Amino acid sequence: MNITTENIIKLLAKNEDSARNLLEKFNNLSPDERFVVENNIWNLYDFMYQQKLDINMQKTLNDTGKGSKELSKNFYKQIEEETQKEIEREFYSNTQSADLAGVRDKISKIIGN
Repeated sequence: MNITTENIIKLLAKNEDSARNLLEKFNNLSPDERFVVENNIWNLYDFMYQQKLDINMQKTLNDTGKGSKELSKNFYKQIEEETQKEIEREFYSNTQSADLAGVRDKISKIIGN
């Protein structure tokens, strides 16, 4: 799954209604405003990624200290990949529900409910 600015907005939103509202506002920004907002969103994503990476690194080091896990030469790369997959799972579950809600809204507008 590609991580996009829109997907990050969906992930950060409190609920599906907030996600739709934020996306609508985001899509109506001027090019200059959109540029600034996109940079801030990606900075936030980078911060979230780094936090998850740090947590996963600490878990791995704790498990290693307990003897339940051994470190390989590529342990940092493995933790990075694990962190990326974890974030993608979160994005997929959150964006899928937000996308479905958006589709439901559009269908109800089309059929007049």
